[in-house]
Amino acid sequence: MALNRWTIGWIVILAALFGWEIAAAIVGGPGPQTLSEHVWLWFSWRGGWLVLTIGLGYLTWHLARGAWKKGQR
Repeated sequence: MALNRWTIGWIVILAALFGWEIAAAIVGGPGPQTLSEHVWLWFSWRGGWLVLTIGLGYLTWHLARGAWKKGQR
């Protein structure tokens, strides 16, 4: 696996997200803090869970299909 600028960028973004999530979980406080609490808030409207499920299903399919296509080379 080559560590080009895109790979390094994604590693930095995911590390920052992980650090942000840990900090939010430790600090706590009133209102939504963590990503999961925000997702619960954002998709709490009627039909929101269907939209979230479809979106996560697509993301799973997209990632699995990319891994499957890469394995065929």
